[in-house]
Amino acid sequence: MRQGQDLLPATRKLSEFAESLGFPYAMAGLRMERNPSSPVQIILTTYPRAWLRQYDDQEYTRIDPVLRRARESLLPFFWDEISLRDSAISKLFSEAASYGLAHGLSCPVHGPNRDFGLLSLARPTPIQSCDERNGLLSRAMQWALQYFSAMFSLWSKGTSAAVLTERQREVLELVSKGRSVKWIAHALSVHQRTVEDLLRRAYEALGAESRMQAVLFAYASGQIAPNKHAVPLRQSTILKTLPSP
Repeated sequence: MRQGQDLLPATRKLSEFAESLGFPYAMAGLRMERNPSSPVQIILTTYPRAWLRQYDDQEYTRIDPVLRRARESLLPFFWDEISLRDSAISKLFSEAASYGLAHGLSCPVHGPNRDFGLLSLARPTPIQSCDERNGLLSRAMQWALQYFSAMFSLWSKGTSAAVLTERQREVLELVSKGRSVKWIAHALSVHQRTVEDLLRRAYEALGAESRMQAVLFAYASGQIAPNKHAVPLRQSTILKTLPSP
């Protein structure tokens, strides 16, 4: 599980937005496949961690009808529109419901070069009012478009990033794996100030304003390598979880 440390504020904003719509659980997943052999997968979520583990253990990405429909659709949709006649899909939804993820909606966003984003909001109670359903879809889709468009733009900017030194790449790759400055300094047998200086110079060279941007730019320009096959949630390039209330 790789965690981007400066993604905590973004994950909290996602949580606050979801709660404002009446959803205690949310996930914003981004997958960029400009190099099919090295996709970059970034996930912010407030889903229960036990459910994330179970989802991976059961390899539900292979059958998840939400993912399948989102890949094929440009329109947002509610989960109750999905047929449960298939026993495996029915089992998936039943298990998700046991973690409070019984009812939800998803907003797919398709970018250039097979880039794909998906915002999903979930709650234990059904969404019944037609007016409420329409309002939720509109607000959720607007948020998803703004968030994923910004991420797609950042990725495009990173493809032309300046070349880092070997030491800068080494330190930034460790940062992308969630390692702290203290941990990196100890592993490389250098002073913490040396690590901080290497990171600062890397940010400046890449034109990045945050740790997340620096990691994205380095991935986009091919200077550090993401997981080769980032399909399971736990193998995401960046996975940031925040306990739900």
